[in-house]
Amino acid sequence: MHRSCFCEPVLDEATLQVLWSWAWPSLSLVAWIVLVAFALSRFFPVFARLSADEGQVDEVLMRRLKSMAWFGLLFTGVYVWFYLAPMPERVTQFMSERVQPWFWYTVGLVGWIIGGVYFTRRVVAFLAERATRTHAALDDALAEAIRRPLYIMLFVVGVNLWAAMVPMHEDAYRTLLLGNKGATMLVIVVFLESFVRTWILLKESESRVLATSGGVLRTTSKILIYALGGLMVLSAIDIDITPIIASLGIGSLAIGLALQKTLEDFLAGLLIAADQPIRVGDFVELQESVAGFVLSIGWRTVRIRTRDDQYVIVPNAQMAQATVINRSMPTSEVGFKVCLGVAYETDLEEAREVILAVAKRLQEEHPDAVDEFESRAVYAGFGASEVNVHVWMRANSWAAHYRLQDAFVRAILPAFREAGITIPFPVRTLEFAPEALRIKQT
Repeated sequence: MHRSCFCEPVLDEATLQVLWSWAWPSLSLVAWIVLVAFALSRFFPVFARLSADEGQVDEVLMRRLKSMAWFGLLFTGVYVWFYLAPMPERVTQFMSERVQPWFWYTVGLVGWIIGGVYFTRRVVAFLAERATRTHAALDDALAEAIRRPLYIMLFVVGVNLWAAMVPMHEDAYRTLLLGNKGATMLVIVVFLESFVRTWILLKESESRVLATSGGVLRTTSKILIYALGGLMVLSAIDIDITPIIASLGIGSLAIGLALQKTLEDFLAGLLIAADQPIRVGDFVELQESVAGFVLSIGWRTVRIRTRDDQYVIVPNAQMAQATVINRSMPTSEVGFKVCLGVAYETDLEEAREVILAVAKRLQEEHPDAVDEFESRAVYAGFGASEVNVHVWMRANSWAAHYRLQDAFVRAILPAFREAGITIPFPVRTLEFAPEALRIKQT
């Protein structure tokens, strides 16, 4: 009886060697991927903290750099795997002749960008920290404006070094030279836009004009700089911009007709920013019974918060055409009058002294009053039951005059009571003819 031997190997030694020649590079690739994932998860949080600007981490930039590092290291592992595994000769030849001259320089470009971003952010943070020690806004704006241009220059320099080392075709190299001209012009455009935007933002806290019209000016300057800069970039890379300018003229006419109302609001916003009839923080009253504080003046609308916390949005064109009462101009201080009355039997001189004493005390002590203002009390005429008195006072702002008026009304009543002065209520005296009284008695 024949017995099969279970001790015989299923695979011969040659097959095992072939499998092992594929297995250990593949296992090494898997181990490399796991190691890369672990290293990046530990490295990039530290890298983000070290390269943070003023304690703030740019999450979008960090994600992009992490993705770039991940794919670069992954392709490095795959590239090494191709050399370690027993590939066919044509694959090995293709890797040696076509891939190898490009691969390591490309990996170096990725490393250049990641390291350059770290170095650039540290340099910009250092310059910004030094700029904060001065009182001038110019150096602060310059420190902020060079950030994005440095990133562009970092990428352009890296690409040029990479192109000088890889076997690039001559036509592609000429295209790269044109790209360098366009990139140089782009750096100038981005720097100008960043500088103007940052300078306006920094000056808004110092200038009432920029605090009012800063948003409109930033939007306008951004549109103009990028529009002109885009044409200059195209011209730098030898693209004829004459048809583009002609098309823009026709397109602008069509857009102007289609967006007539929007452009009207935009131009009205520029006029408001230039003429300054209203400013952010002013208390204004419109014809439509809208009254409140100006929160912002944008490129299309003016936003107003009323005293009862209603949020009113007024188109710039409507605001420019409306009759507006600005309670905060020409100065934020505002004079107002309080109307009251005293009985006809009152000693008017004594009442005047009491009124002025209360008003003077409030003008000197109340936090919302203008202390150097001298109050006035004027007898305005005769009412149905009283002699009318107008008391003139002055507050720091239109909003503050309500509080000062409230304090005066609450203070004058006990002062009148102490002095024995009566604030009369309406009294009507009815007189009847004697004939009417006799008829009623009968």
